[in-house]
Amino acid sequence: MLNRPTWRPVIEDELRTPALTLLHELADVAAEAPTEDVLPPELAARALFLDYLERCGLGKGRAGRVNGLLDVAITRFGEVKLPIWLHGGLLEVAWIAEQLVGEGVNTEVDRVVLDYVEPKEWPHCYDLLRGLVGIGLYGLEASSREEGRLIVERVVRRLEESAETTDRGITWWTAPDEERRVEEDPTYKGGYDVGVAHGVPAVIGFLARASINDCGGAAARSILARATAWLLSCRRKGMESNFPFAEGNGRHQSNVRTAWCYGDPGIAVILEAVGRSVGDNDLREIGIQVGLDAAGRPAERCFVADAPFCHGASGLVQLYGRLFSATGDARFRHAANHWLRAMLSMRVPNEGVCGYRSWRPGKNAHWTTEGFTLLNGAGGIGLALAACMSDVEPNWDRLFMCSL
Repeated sequence: MLNRPTWRPVIEDELRTPALTLLHELADVAAEAPTEDVLPPELAARALFLDYLERCGLGKGRAGRVNGLLDVAITRFGEVKLPIWLHGGLLEVAWIAEQLVGEGVNTEVDRVVLDYVEPKEWPHCYDLLRGLVGIGLYGLEASSREEGRLIVERVVRRLEESAETTDRGITWWTAPDEERRVEEDPTYKGGYDVGVAHGVPAVIGFLARASINDCGGAAARSILARATAWLLSCRRKGMESNFPFAEGNGRHQSNVRTAWCYGDPGIAVILEAVGRSVGDNDLREIGIQVGLDAAGRPAERCFVADAPFCHGASGLVQLYGRLFSATGDARFRHAANHWLRAMLSMRVPNEGVCGYRSWRPGKNAHWTTEGFTLLNGAGGIGLALAACMSDVEPNWDRLFMCSL
C-alpha cells in the first residue's frame, strides 16, 4: 500500500504578493479567447491550469472557461494532425481531458493507441515525452476502464521486449535520431539515457505505477527491479552531479544541469516515490540524499537560465516541493523558495507570455516563446506557481512523473 504524503505549500510569506500578482496575470492570458493558430495541447494546458486554480480557490471565477477551452482543443483534433506523444501531441490533450472530464471522452483515442502499441518490433523511442512511457502514463490515467489497462499491459510488454540485459541490470538504448538534445551536441552517437524526459528514470516511475495499479503484472515488477538496479549503478558519489546525462560512448558528465528533464532533482523524486511505493526504504533514502545534494548545489553551478518546467526554475520549485512534502525537510522548502525567487526575477517586460521566454542552448542557441504550453511555456510555470501557494494536491504533475 502506497503511503501517500500530504501536499504542503512551500511559499514564504514575503513572496506571496508578487507570486499572486503573477498568477492572476497568467490566468488572464489563459482565459483569453484562443486564436486559430493555437494548437490543441496549448488549449488543453490552459484548461488544466484554470481548473487547478479554481480547485485551489485562486481562480476568481474563471472556471467557466475550462470546458470551452477543452472543447476547442478536442474539436481541433480533426483539423491538426498530432503525433501520438504525451507532451506536445495527441496524448497530452487526451490525458488532460481524462483528468478534467473522465469517462467516455477518449473512446476513439483509446482505439488508436491500442493499435499503435500492438507491434512487437517497436519502431519508435521508449521515452516519456514522445514514446512508450508517455503512452503508458496515458493508459494509467485511463486505467479505470479496460482499454486503459490494456494500453498499460502492452506498453509493459513492449518495454520488456526492447530492453537490453547487462551485468548491471536492464536498460534501453537511445539512438541518435531519438536524442532530443542532439542539436546541442552533433557528435553524440547515442547512449543509455539517464534523464527523466528521455531516459530510464521515467521507465522506473511508470513501472512502479503499473505495479501499484496491478496493470502490468509480474512482468512490470520484474523489469522494475532490474531497471532500478541499472539506474543506481550509474550513480557517481562525490561528483558534482550524482547522475550523468547518459551512459555509453564516453558521455558520462559530472556537471549535468540541475533540472527536471536531466539531472538529479527529477531522478531524486522518482527514486523517493518508487521506494515508498514498493516499501524499499533504502531506495527512498537514496532519492532523498540525491535531492539534498542537488538542493545544496551552488546556484551558479546549476546552469538554470530560464523559468519553464522542463529545464528551468519552475520545475525545480515543484520538485523540491514534492520532496519537502514527502520528508518535511526544511532544506527542500528553502531550495523551492530560492528557485521561486529566481523564477520571479526572470521576467522580461514585453517579452513572451507575461515576460517569460525559453532558452534553447546548443550550436544555434537562442531565446524562443513557447506560448502557454506545459513543458517549455507559461502553462508549466503557472501550475508550479499555483501549487507552491496551495495545499490542494497537484495531480497534474503526474504528467511529469513527479508523483506516484
